[in-house]
Order: sequence, then C-alpha cells, then structure tokens
Amino acid sequence: MELINTFKLALQTKTLKDSFVTTSGTVINGVLGILFYILVARSLGSENFGIFTIAVATITILADIGSLGIDTGIIRFISKYLNGKYKLFLKLGLEIKILVWLTVAIFGWLIAPILAQSFFGKSELVQPLRMSLLGAGGAMFFSFIATSFQGLQKYWVWSAFNITSNSIRLVLILLLSLTVGLTLENTLIIYIVIPFIFFFLGLFLLPNFLVEKNEQSVIKEFFKFNRWMILLTIVAALGARVDTFMAAKFLSIGQVGLYGVALQVAGVLPQLIFALAAVVAPKFASFNTRSQAWNYFKKVELLVLGLAFLGILLIPVANLLIPLIYGSVFEGSVRAFTILFIAQLLFLLSVPAHQSIFYYFAKPQVFVIFSIINLLMVIFLSIKLIPLWGIEGAAATVLVGNILNFILPTFWAVKEFARKT
Repeated sequence: MELINTFKLALQTKTLKDSFVTTSGTVINGVLGILFYILVARSLGSENFGIFTIAVATITILADIGSLGIDTGIIRFISKYLNGKYKLFLKLGLEIKILVWLTVAIFGWLIAPILAQSFFGKSELVQPLRMSLLGAGGAMFFSFIATSFQGLQKYWVWSAFNITSNSIRLVLILLLSLTVGLTLENTLIIYIVIPFIFFFLGLFLLPNFLVEKNEQSVIKEFFKFNRWMILLTIVAALGARVDTFMAAKFLSIGQVGLYGVALQVAGVLPQLIFALAAVVAPKFASFNTRSQAWNYFKKVELLVLGLAFLGILLIPVANLLIPLIYGSVFEGSVRAFTILFIAQLLFLLSVPAHQSIFYYFAKPQVFVIFSIINLLMVIFLSIKLIPLWGIEGAAATVLVGNILNFILPTFWAVKEFARKT
C-alpha cells in the first residue's frame, strides 16, 4: 500500500510536470538529432562517418574535461543563491571556461599529429582532431548557457534553446546535401559553428551577469565544492568516451563508423536522462532535511524504473529500423546498439543516486573512487574485448561500466539515507 501511495505521489509532483517539459523537449531534440545523424551517415558512408564519430567524441571529451565541473557548480550555486550572489558564480564560471579552452586549443593543436599517427595509427585524423579543438570551445560555451537555464529552472527556455539549435543545424545540413553535397569538412564546420552562435544568443536570454564585479570573491567557495568535481570530471569524461577511442585504435575507420551509428541511436536515451536530471538536480540542491531528500529519491527511482521498462520494449523495434533507415551498410550496428541501449537503461536507473550525491549530500568526492574503478575496468576490458569481438566488445565495456555506475552509487546513497534518517 505504501508503494502504491508513493507512486501516486510521484505522479503528482512538480518534478513530473517539469520533467514533462524537459522530456518533451528532449524527445523533439532527440528526433532532430537522429535525423541529423541519419543524413550524415548515409551521405558520408561508414569510413567518413567513422572519422566524424571520432571528431565528435573528441569534442565531447575535451568539452567535458575542460569544463572542470563548472556546470555542476553552476547548478548548485544558482539554486543556493537564487535570490543573492549567483551572478558572480556565472561570471566566474564563464571566465574559467574561456581560459581553459584557449589553453587546451593551443596545446592540442601541437600534439594532434602525434595522437593521430602514434596512438591511432591513422594520419587522416590530424585535421579532424584539430577542428575538434575549436568545436570543444563551442560545446563548452553552449553547455554553460544550457546549464544556467537549468539552474534557474527555466525549463521551457532550456528546451526551446536546445530544439532551435538542433533544428537549424539539421536545416543547414539538409541544404548542403541538396546543393553542394555533404563532405566530412563541411559537416564538421556546421557541427562546430552552431554552438558558438547559440552561445552568444543565449547570453541575451540570461540575466546580465557580465557586469558583475568582484567575482573573485567566490572563488574559494566555488572550488571548495568543485575541487573534487575537477578530478571526477576528468576521470568520468575519459570513462565515458574511452570505448570510442579504443575502437578507433584497434579497429578500422569503417568499423568505427558502424559503432558510431550504434552510439548515436542508443544516445537518444542519455538525452532523456539529462532532461530528467535537469529537473532533479536543482530539487535535491534545495532540500533542507534528509527526510525530504529520501522521499524524493524514492519517487524519482519509481519514475525511472517505469521509464526503463518502457525502454526495453523499444529494443526490437530499433533493431528492425536501423538497417532500414541508415542503410544496409550499417546493419552491423544492430548488436552493438542492443548492448549499448541496455547499458543506458542502467544509467537511467542511477539518476536518483547520482543527483542526490552531487546536489543534496554535496559529496562529489564519493564519485572519484567509483569513476576511477570504472575507467580502469573499461580500459582493461577494451584492450581485451575490442580486438576479440570488434564493436560488440566496445559496447560490452560500456555495459560493464554502467553496471558499476549504477550499483556502487546507489548502494552508497541508500546506505547513507538509511543511516541518518
């Protein structure tokens, strides 16, 4: 009876209403993303799409590492100081991102040939890797704007911002394909430029924080929270993308293209996860008592369990659609997709534990040891499984990593709530 009542309360919470906004936006955003990648994959073919996949993975990992946990800090401190000094944290966060990006871009430009030829053994990756350095800046600044909307709990704006940017990206790619034709170079240019444009547009939609003075006064508080996030972000970012880079090292570019399609189709689910987290994170940051946080934890866990069950039902449908939509050349992506999608369902189940640890307990250091274990496990399995099983081996490493990512934090969070409630 208590479980039923809890489930009814979960359906009546503001979280569900806000989640509907973010989830609806994410579904639209996901459809736009799928259309984009379908068009790109069919136009470029498996080999060029493999290079595109590596370039996008590089953009993502550099942006995640370069953000130094700033996005997480922004969400926390906007929620904490919404009626106070939150603009100082916004300005400080943006300044740090700019400085880090310039440093990474200069250093990365010099070592790109070494990585392409010595690590990957593929000289054709030099130019795409260098372009990725520019793309990392756009991704970092775009995430700054999106995260700020999230922290301010402006979910309609957050959804519209993401949908509009992806819509314009899709339209531009479609126009190119109908006129001069898609190439690896012009596709990457569109992918890189759009986030920069929307970063500048987003600045006009946020409260004017750029005029704030003395943002250095909050450095100590900001990095007291973020000092663990810096290490965690680096380790977690590597763990999240190491499968792609190891696949690029051990497999052909064409096989990486097949894996890229599996990643992109399975990647629809993480977008839903981030949409849910966009609502859950500020709520956990706002709770004052453990009983409030624990009750909310249970409601969100029931919600993600239901979503995971629905997700399982979609797997057979997706397996049929992948070769039909992307083309028969990508039929080899189906098994890797299935493994990756199951892995992402486990990641969905971990949302309540992750968000409570970050934003209620404010102990990102807990994740450091979990993330290190996960990274070492994924690297070890990649070396063993990818040469043996190909792209299915790469997907299997993600599955094992997400099993650990679910079990360890959830056990810690539940134990902590039980001990102190």
